[in-house]
Amino acid sequence: MTLGFPGSTFRYESSYAFEFYNKVRNPVMVESFQAILDAYEFTAEQDSSAAVENASERASMANSLKYFQGIQDGFEKYSVIQKKKEREQAFEQWVKSDSIRNARYGRVLSQLDQAFNIASQTGDLLYATYYALNNSTLLQIGSLYDPYFEYLQNPDSLSFSQGRRDTLVKQHEQLLESVNPEAQTIMLKQMIETLATLPEDKKPLYFVNLFGGASGEQLKSQIHSFAKNKIERSLAYRPDSGKTFLNLSIQKAGALQLDPMVKLYREIYDSFIFARQNYSQHIAYLDPARKLYVEGMLNFRQDSTEYADANFTLRLSGGRVLGYSPGDGIYNTPFTTFEGMRSPEDYRSKAV
Repeated sequence: MTLGFPGSTFRYESSYAFEFYNKVRNPVMVESFQAILDAYEFTAEQDSSAAVENASERASMANSLKYFQGIQDGFEKYSVIQKKKEREQAFEQWVKSDSIRNARYGRVLSQLDQAFNIASQTGDLLYATYYALNNSTLLQIGSLYDPYFEYLQNPDSLSFSQGRRDTLVKQHEQLLESVNPEAQTIMLKQMIETLATLPEDKKPLYFVNLFGGASGEQLKSQIHSFAKNKIERSLAYRPDSGKTFLNLSIQKAGALQLDPMVKLYREIYDSFIFARQNYSQHIAYLDPARKLYVEGMLNFRQDSTEYADANFTLRLSGGRVLGYSPGDGIYNTPFTTFEGMRSPEDYRSKAV
C-alpha cells in the first residue's frame, strides 16, 4: 500500500527500555519541547515577520511534542509495558526449559534490567541539561563568556587576546539578534523548572540551594524572582555591557562577581557532563543484551508475520482496502467514482 522510510521504531524494545522511556526520558523531553515551542510561539505572536521565519521550526517542534505526548498516552492506554512484561515472563520460562537456550539467553533479561537501572540514575538529568544547553541562546551566550571568567581567575598562566575579545562581542551580538530575548527568558525559566523538579536524588545541588523543596506555584514564583533579580541582570542581554566588561582592567574585572548567566551555564554544563558520564556506562551492558534479546524473542515466538524494525530503510507496508464509517448509519466505500465526485447541485438538477 505504501513505500516509505520510517525514522525510528521500537517494536523490538524490552519492557525495561519502555519503562525507562515512559518514566525517565519522555517526561523530560515533553517538558523541554513544550518550553521550546512556547518560546517559538511567543516570538511569532510578537512579530509577524518572525512568525514567517520560524514557522517551520514551530511546526517541527509541535510535531515532536505531539509525538512524544502520544507515546506517553499510548503506554497508559494500551498497557504496553505490562504486555511486554508478560511476554518476557513466558520467554524466561521457555529459556529455562532448555539448557542450550539457557546458556545463550539466560542472562539477557537481567542484563537489560541492569543496563536501564544505570541509565535511569541520571537519564532524566542528562536529557534536561542537554535540551537546555542546546536550545537556550542565553545559556550559549553564557558559554561564550565562561572562558574569560576562567582567564580572570588565572591571568598569569592563561591568555585572552584583544582579537578574541572582539570576536566574543561579535558572536554575542549575532546570537542575541537572532532571537527574541523575552521568549528566550520564558524558555529558560521553564527549563529551570524542569531541572528543579527532578527527583531529589537527581536534582542538581545548585537548584536545591536556590529553591529548596518548593513545588507548584511556589516554585514558579521563586524561579520568576530568580530570573528578575539574577539572570535578567546578566550581561547576556546586553552586548554593550559585555564589551564594557571585556575592556575593563584585569584587576577591576577580576574583582566583580561571576555573571549569573555564566554561573547558571556552568552549573547546567557540569551537571550534563556528570550525567553523560554515568549514563554512558549502561551501553556496555545494553548493546550485547539487546542483540540477544531480539534473537531470542524471534526464536521464542516463531512468528512468520513478525515485522522488521527497518529503521531508516525502505519499507513496504501492506494492508486491506476498506471503507469507513464517519457516523452512525453512514458508510463510505473505499473507492471514489466520477458520480460520487459530482456536486450536490448536479444531483438536484438531475432530480428536477
